[in-house]
Amino acid sequence: MYYIENNDKVVLFDEDLSKLQDTIKFMPNYQKSDIKETDKRIISFDGNFYFQDDSELISKRIAQFEKEFFETSLGWVRRTVTMQDNCTKDFLSDILPLLQSDIPVLTYEKPDFVETFVPQQNRVMVTEEFINECKQQVLKDFYGE
Repeated sequence: MYYIENNDKVVLFDEDLSKLQDTIKFMPNYQKSDIKETDKRIISFDGNFYFQDDSELISKRIAQFEKEFFETSLGWVRRTVTMQDNCTKDFLSDILPLLQSDIPVLTYEKPDFVETFVPQQNRVMVTEEFINECKQQVLKDFYGE
């Protein structure tokens, strides 16, 4: 992978050196920049480019995950759920009041945030403990930790 940095941030990259060289011909602000090479993957996230193992990227991915999910004994639960009819529901306010033991629910495994960012989905059966943990999460969200 070939790339150009500006202020210690990757601003342009390509797997093909000649394509990157052609691109910078039309970008005067990068024409005098050094083209660097790396074996690492470069990832676009939140409008910026990062090396796959960049600690800032990993921190942002963790923060985003923990904003979108909460943890239970059965796995991580998505706060906003897309239903079969494509409408969205808030898990804690819309779905939790309807939950009963022994019905299936989707939970997720926390990804490693370096190799994968998409969490693996699991279908588990609701338990009383799970319902109580979700109720505790409502209280945490309302009153703070």
